[in-house]
Amino acid sequence: MSILTMFQGVEDHINGTVVEEPGSTGGAVTEATEVALEEVRADVAESVAEVEQLAEAVAEVQEELKEHEETVEELTEEVGGLEALLSAGQFSSTAFAQKYNRALSLNAKLGGKNFSTLGAESISDAATARLASVTGVEGFMDTLKAGASKAIEYIKHIFNTVINFFVGMVSAASGLARRKEMLSGYLDKKQVKEEVKLGGWNVGCDYEAEGVDGIGKLLLSSAFDITHDSLPKFMDLGKNLDGVNVSAFKTAYNALIGDIKGVAKDAGKTSEKATGDKHTVLGTHAGFRIFAVFDEKIEKDEDCIKAARSIKISFGKTEEAKKFADGKSVKVKATSTQLKGLLKSVDDYVTEIRSSKVQQKFSKSERDRVIGTLNVASKSNSDKKADNDKAIALCKAIFVSSSALTTTMTKLYVYLAKQIMDAVQAHI
Repeated sequence: MSILTMFQGVEDHINGTVVEEPGSTGGAVTEATEVALEEVRADVAESVAEVEQLAEAVAEVQEELKEHEETVEELTEEVGGLEALLSAGQFSSTAFAQKYNRALSLNAKLGGKNFSTLGAESISDAATARLASVTGVEGFMDTLKAGASKAIEYIKHIFNTVINFFVGMVSAASGLARRKEMLSGYLDKKQVKEEVKLGGWNVGCDYEAEGVDGIGKLLLSSAFDITHDSLPKFMDLGKNLDGVNVSAFKTAYNALIGDIKGVAKDAGKTSEKATGDKHTVLGTHAGFRIFAVFDEKIEKDEDCIKAARSIKISFGKTEEAKKFADGKSVKVKATSTQLKGLLKSVDDYVTEIRSSKVQQKFSKSERDRVIGTLNVASKSNSDKKADNDKAIALCKAIFVSSSALTTTMTKLYVYLAKQIMDAVQAHI
């Protein structure tokens, strides 16, 4: 199964959840009620669609930064290779020309100055090569210095897009809360239907087999452990630019991964797979899945940076999703009291969407503190430059992966709240 297949359907889940039309018997709601519910549902869908665009903007900046970082690392390696060839006992004009011209290409990609290419036939020894390439190599070094500043600008942009994401979430949260109150009021006044039609709301429930317990599977309580506790603590590692020791990193990292695994287990049937340093966890229930990937090998500083970059979590439909939303009518297996209890859980999701500890980590004041600290550290000419560079790289990795986790978990809360309310609405 490809990664693309695993991720399919996320947009459908967020924006296209089907709401079954209330029936005409068994205590059905009035036509005016149906219209009112549909209007508020449509308002929520519109707000969520706008937020989805903001989340995509965060992802785009993350990808741009990833590409930028990879290009900087590759150019750094090429420059190092050029210097090694110049000091080698046996000089290779062909190897030098290849590395130099590759560095030229990377330099241009990073927006550096243009220089002429070098042909192997024009350089016979290391001394000639040094003279021919000195301007270019110095230019490459200048580009690398500028690259560090540009990477920090990317981090600032990520903070800004996440801040905008949460501003957009205010409207979505208000819509969810309004719809929940309307449904609660109708449950107080109306009887629950005798039969319910299985629609999009049932993708993560398997109501026919599990009844109200299936809807209860949408209450992923472990998710709150991530945004309440482990993710904010993981982000706090980015404050320490004096260097984070491997032990401290592993403690915070493993706590976060433990909570991510907990969410997958909450989702239902769990499978795990290790391939090299990579580890994947897949939790599925009915036609819904939670997918996570991360690195497990952490032994030295470089491993911390790699591990921080590796964390990803997503959710979406399984290949069997349509089977659970086929429109089949089944006998109702939930009481009004049970449905009210499920609706009450929506309050927890709305609260988390409106304000969470991890959301506070992406405040404007936190952004300014992080960017200021990174700028000072990147311009340091101390003897600990190598350590500073590692600390800066780790800080960037932490905030990039944390921004992705933050937007994904918040979208997950929206999805779960919507699914629960769609399930309740199908019953009245």
